[in-house]
Amino acid sequence: MNGNEKICYKKMGISFFLLFLLFMSTVSGQSKSENLILGKWLMPDEMGTLEIFKCNNTFCGKIVKIEQRAENGGQLLDVENPVDSLKIRPVEGLQVMTGFKYAGNNKWINGNFYIPKKGKETSPEIFLTDEDHLNIKIHFFIFSKTVELTRVRNDF
Repeated sequence: MNGNEKICYKKMGISFFLLFLLFMSTVSGQSKSENLILGKWLMPDEMGTLEIFKCNNTFCGKIVKIEQRAENGGQLLDVENPVDSLKIRPVEGLQVMTGFKYAGNNKWINGNFYIPKKGKETSPEIFLTDEDHLNIKIHFFIFSKTVELTRVRNDF
């Protein structure tokens, strides 16, 4: 190997190393951004708290607290569920989000969201508008509705 070839290999090695560092910083930055959704979120009208967590390589969520009670004063149950055997499960503790993936630009997509109040499942888009506000845009046929959640900072 002559001197020019050695210099060429060194330059290629340095180039690959710099590309690797650039790739790792991009992946690290994306990982940081995608995790901004993690935590507890207050649902509209303070009706409860949704906790978003990682499950495998996706994002999931469950209702960890629900303020509303059943008509008899007991636990609110999933009575609108289309599956009869599931109508007796409590809404509190219910996993309602599964399979969301980070799409960049503070947006999560391709997951499923179960709405106990309606007994329906949908595939909304989720947007982090700032570090304390999360918008869930739900589509039903030609209609859409955006629900805003607020981050829970102090969990008393």
